[in-house]
Amino acid sequence: MPKSVKKIKKSRLYPWFELLELETSGGDKGQIEVPQVKRGRPSSGLSRKRVGFYQTEDQIQMLDNLIQLLEEKLGKNISRGTIISFMTVRLMILLETQASVDGKIQIPDSIKSLIAFEEWLESIE
Repeated sequence: MPKSVKKIKKSRLYPWFELLELETSGGDKGQIEVPQVKRGRPSSGLSRKRVGFYQTEDQIQMLDNLIQLLEEKLGKNISRGTIISFMTVRLMILLETQASVDGKIQIPDSIKSLIAFEEWLESIE
């Protein structure tokens, strides 16, 4: 197992990947049984808040292409929110690998733009 995968599994955010997997698993054996109290679709058991954001047509197309690739590979439906949640957690895990001794995430003082942030991320992966 690669060293980076071991770091991810030790991270406090790793369980989020398991929750996303359970949520998208549909009828898989690992699904949690939730007793139905009322008619309709049961809640996921995970409290969430609706978030709105703007994207360009190109960004939406890239996101939809990624979703299509993953749906074909995994054989299950994946929402835009699931992909964004996954990417958020993955980015935080990457940033945690650069944390100081006290566990505080640090971004170098030289980062003054999103381009510089992206270049820094490329250098630490």
